[in-house]
Amino acid sequence: MISAREELIEKLAWRKPKEHFVEMCSRPEFLPFLAEICLSDDPKLNWRAAWVLSSIEVSELKKVFPKAQPLINTLQRKEKDGYKREIIKLIMLLDLDEDEEGAFYDAALNIWEDLALASAARLYALRGMLHIAKLY
Repeated sequence: MISAREELIEKLAWRKPKEHFVEMCSRPEFLPFLAEICLSDDPKLNWRAAWVLSSIEVSELKKVFPKAQPLINTLQRKEKDGYKREIIKLIMLLDLDEDEEGAFYDAALNIWEDLALASAARLYALRGMLHIAKLY
């Protein structure tokens, strides 16, 4: 029998509409594995896991990521632009403590200043910086 983690990885490899992914992957037994894959170094699956996680309910997302620091740390890695964009979306849905706000702002600023990145990723970085600025 195939494990829940293996089943999720198999499903994430499909090219299906987002609604299909959200419906099947937001089951409670998949959420910890989605978080694990989202934080992994697998460029074929991590962005898709982040993409699916950005569509689940915020209350569920806060259970999966009680602290945003692991997500913020992924913004420092050399990853695809789309992955960074999805991570920024996730971070903006979470409640950040003061240290996380500073780390997120710094990471977003670095993304904003990197002209080699796609404009969508840079735009979401700017949105993230504005999100933090509104708090102060």
